[in-house]
Amino acid sequence: MSSTRDREGRRDSLPTGSPPKKDATRPSQSSDAPPVDIQQFSTPDFVPQKYVHSVLTNLSTEDAVRTFHTSLSLTRDAAARDLQRNVYKNYPDFVRISKEIGKLEADLLLLRGLMGEVRNVVGGLCGEKEDALVVENVSVEREDSELGDGGMGGGGGLVKQGEEETRRTQMKRLYSAVEGLTKVLPPWPDRYILRDTSVGSQFWEVHATTYKPLVPVTLYLLVDTLLVTTKKKNLISSKKASREVIERCWSLNDVAIIDMKDSIDVTNAFKVMRHPDTVVYRSESGDGKRGFLAAFKRWVEEKGQKKEVRMETGKMPESPTKSDKPTLPTLPTKRKQTDTLTPSEASYLLSLADDLDVLIAHRDFEQAVSLLTKARTILAPLATQDSPRLKQIRSMLESRKQTLAKLVSLDLANPVASKVQVQSHIGKLLRLGLGSAARDFFLSARTEVLRHKIRSLKIDGDIPSYIHALAATVFRLLRNTAEWYDASFADDTMSAGFVQWVRRELEYFALIVRKQVFSDAGPSWEEVVECLGHVVESAQQLRDVGLEMGFLMEELFEGDVRTAMEAYANMSRELVMKALKKDTFSTVTVMSKQINAESDPAISDVLTPVSPSVAECVNLLNSFLETLQAIVSLPLYPPTVLVIQSIFTTYANSLTDLVREMPSNTTNTIELGSSAATNTKATVYTTYQRSIQLVNLTTLVTDILPKTNGALTRLFQRPILELDHLHSHLQTMLDSLTSALISRELSHLLQYYDFSKVDYTSNGGILDSAKPSAEIMRAINHINILLSPPKPNINSLAAPSPTSLHPSLHPVQFLTSLTKALFEYMSADPKCWKSKIGERRRFGFAGVQQLILDIHFFLRICEGVVSDEGVSLANEVCERALRTYFEGSEAGGIKAGLKGGDWYDKRVDDVMAMVGSEFPELLRVRPAP
Repeated sequence: MSSTRDREGRRDSLPTGSPPKKDATRPSQSSDAPPVDIQQFSTPDFVPQKYVHSVLTNLSTEDAVRTFHTSLSLTRDAAARDLQRNVYKNYPDFVRISKEIGKLEADLLLLRGLMGEVRNVVGGLCGEKEDALVVENVSVEREDSELGDGGMGGGGGLVKQGEEETRRTQMKRLYSAVEGLTKVLPPWPDRYILRDTSVGSQFWEVHATTYKPLVPVTLYLLVDTLLVTTKKKNLISSKKASREVIERCWSLNDVAIIDMKDSIDVTNAFKVMRHPDTVVYRSESGDGKRGFLAAFKRWVEEKGQKKEVRMETGKMPESPTKSDKPTLPTLPTKRKQTDTLTPSEASYLLSLADDLDVLIAHRDFEQAVSLLTKARTILAPLATQDSPRLKQIRSMLESRKQTLAKLVSLDLANPVASKVQVQSHIGKLLRLGLGSAARDFFLSARTEVLRHKIRSLKIDGDIPSYIHALAATVFRLLRNTAEWYDASFADDTMSAGFVQWVRRELEYFALIVRKQVFSDAGPSWEEVVECLGHVVESAQQLRDVGLEMGFLMEELFEGDVRTAMEAYANMSRELVMKALKKDTFSTVTVMSKQINAESDPAISDVLTPVSPSVAECVNLLNSFLETLQAIVSLPLYPPTVLVIQSIFTTYANSLTDLVREMPSNTTNTIELGSSAATNTKATVYTTYQRSIQLVNLTTLVTDILPKTNGALTRLFQRPILELDHLHSHLQTMLDSLTSALISRELSHLLQYYDFSKVDYTSNGGILDSAKPSAEIMRAINHINILLSPPKPNINSLAAPSPTSLHPSLHPVQFLTSLTKALFEYMSADPKCWKSKIGERRRFGFAGVQQLILDIHFFLRICEGVVSDEGVSLANEVCERALRTYFEGSEAGGIKAGLKGGDWYDKRVDDVMAMVGSEFPELLRVRPAP
């Protein structure tokens, strides 16, 4: 506050006692940063530069840009975590499948190589005596083929002869172009070119790992050979700049050509595999690759068709060898199949069937398993032998093993079997080599036990109690099953099947919970959270046996919890609107015990006196936050924020609509507690009630919302940007409501002192005993009443006046804005400076001095509720009135001297001494001298 000297200087600076003008500081404005829409990033037409430009265009401050940058960083980190989780989840399957594919390809190529070697060996064993027969058969086939083609007339034979001549010409050109081809690939009359890549798209051999180009090549696909050539510079002869040499030459029966999908590293590529080598080739265009692969596919299909024809007609396959005549493989001679069993082993195995039948009949399963294990040990070295005696023995042992396994499985399925008995039964099946069957039998039996336990639970209408018993039963059995499984199956490869079984059982459990808890006529939100709390608590048992299924529980119940939270949000909106309709806007102190300090101490210190509607909002928020801690997880972040937003926005919007629909009570005659105030059809509010409305919204925006934001930030371990934006939006609504209340109170104040209607046209003299006008005194009295605190009453400790302001509104600050609005009206409103007929307003000699005295006294008595901006505006009013007075005086008229500042100060001091005690509230808020 300013000192006495400052106040004196301020009064002296007025032209006739009006205070000086001071600089006012404007509060900084904060701009909103829009939330990050993750769905927008996945649209096909998303352009990053365009998106960033559109967002930054709407941001006006550096803080907003930083907030937006933080949002993008958090979104990027969340996406990275999701991607990492997916990679970890799918990587083992990817590695396993890749290994299986590689192993299968290697086995197929190895088999193809072995078959080629067998074919060559068989062809070499053919004698010369068979050659004539082979040539005769080939000649007969050609004649039959020619006759078949000649069925269309003589033209068909000419076409075929022309085609054969073209093929021979192409082969001659190939042998002459490729250096050394005759030595590597001896000529054969029936060989011709299927595909020649020397014309068209260029082919390259690329590195099998890095896909970098190594050397340009030309591929020739023949009927029996894949020839790969490359060009080298001719350093000796100058006639030709380069020569075509052989790079690789494979038999088509020994290779596999596999297409490769296009990727970032390589396009239009395929690989040629011949165990153990793999070569990758790439074409410059897709047409070149497709044409080559299509030619190879046609060759494979024709080869298959010829094979089928040979099998139907009984003809043997043709195969080019070192000579120009095809040879036929000879059929293997039939040999006697024998085995290497000793007489004692054969006798023991043949007589084992009777012993096994006796042991199985006497249910001596342990001894029977031992005999079968011993027999399998004897037969293990003879796995490649297949004599009739061995076939008989193996068939007999397999039959007894299946019978024994069936009986042991029935014992394993016994629901009352102990852990030791279950381990013994599983051990027998494992020794029989039936590990997968033992696992399936055991898990099926445990499923039946679990279903029986679930059916035995009673539902008596108490859903939380039923879910508690259900969860305890299910997860206890799952934990016991996991312990028994680990003790029985030592092989880690059996774990995958057990995890899949646990997932199926949890899905069945989730289905039961969903029917009981999340049905249309299900329990309340508090009961839903209680049920989920029981589920989460019981699920902790699985961690004791190394099973972490928390992510699965979130996945199973996420959609249902979202729906329940949306229903809770709708219910909260209805409760808030009902509370507002019933609210008479009388004060209720929100104590700590109403906030439930045990749940979150951040919002437990709300002690601002508010009305019952705000208390209802606080109770809803605390109830929701308290229950949320039992089921908090990142997938529930959006619906959680939705519930919080719905409570705040519903109250703010409903209160704003209520204020706009209800006109103000200009006479302030309705008292709190009267029938008119409690009637839901009341259409007027007192000043005190409107001030409580403003206090309610102020408490929500400036106190409860930030504390709720902090509680959610600690709960989710991340900033809640949506609530930051909500705070900015509600702050705008609060400013609008404050302005509306100031405008209404200004209209009340103008009923006592309307500058545009007060007569200041008197041209007489002003007395030395002049006092402020009656209008300004009534206005000052109204402001004093607004500052009045609640007075003691018989029915309550403090009964407020209908015309006073609520203390929590900070009346001094509110009245400072009101007085500023008054002087803005006096200074800027055109009707204050024009007469009723539209002419410029006139001020008389006594009138203008009376105006200055009124303003001077107003500033003195209301000094505690007038800001520096108000003083400046009052100064402008005085100056403009004086200018208007001097401009409106008649020329040549007698103008007496105006009173000086000392006179005004003396008159104000005298009036303050006489009537100052009538305004105790204004004197109370005045700064100390």
